[in-house]
Formats: sequence, structure tokens, C-alpha cells
Amino acid sequence: MSDDHERKIEELTHNLVRAYELIRRVCRRLPLPILLPGGPVYEADTTMPAVARAAVIIQDLPMDEGIRSDLFAACLSWLSASKVVMWLISHEDDPTAAAEAMILMIAANDAAIEAGAALLEGGGLDE
Repeated sequence: MSDDHERKIEELTHNLVRAYELIRRVCRRLPLPILLPGGPVYEADTTMPAVARAAVIIQDLPMDEGIRSDLFAACLSWLSASKVVMWLISHEDDPTAAAEAMILMIAANDAAIEAGAALLEGGGLDE
């Protein structure tokens, strides 16, 4: 693996962890909290199934529909970004994978921020 590819993977992994932490904090603040594993160390074998399960649980929780759809989109975008990064690790020659992962992480962050802002404004449970 080239030094440039290693740096790219390291940067993408760092951004994945930051996006995961944002989703984790928003899930923890739901009216019926979803607790995702924290760490000092994050492993894909733990975080990916946890986010996938949160996406399923979110669909059944009584909450504002806007928050539900934003948080669901955040989870799915993060999962997709994770899968692209995993692909890129073994496919160094893929010319678009890093950009795809970054776009998906931006989407995950934006959606999680929207959900978190709505929760702070007093949204949450269906009324």
C-alpha cells in the first residue's frame, strides 16, 4: 500500500469515527435513547452492526417523522460510507471511492446535525 493511499485511508477512517460519534450522540438523546457502543477504539465489526440495528430500531420508535427520517438517513449514509472505505482498503486503484466515501460522510453528518438540532428545539416524541 502506498503512503498516499495509507494517508487517504487514515483520513477517511478518522472522518468515519467523527460521523459515528455524532450519530451516537444524537441516538443517545432520543426520547427513548438508543445506546451505540463508544470507545477509545472503534472496530467495524462492532460499529457497523450497531448502526444497522439503530436504523431498524429508529423506524419503530415513536418520534417526530422529520427526526426519524434524518436519523435513518444518517445511519444509512454512514453505513454506505463505511462499506466504501472497506472496499477502498483493498482496491487502491479505485479512482472515485474516496470521494464517494466523503460525500456519504457529509450526508451522514448533515442528516445527524438536522436530527440533533430538531431534538434540541424540543422535537422528539410524536404529539
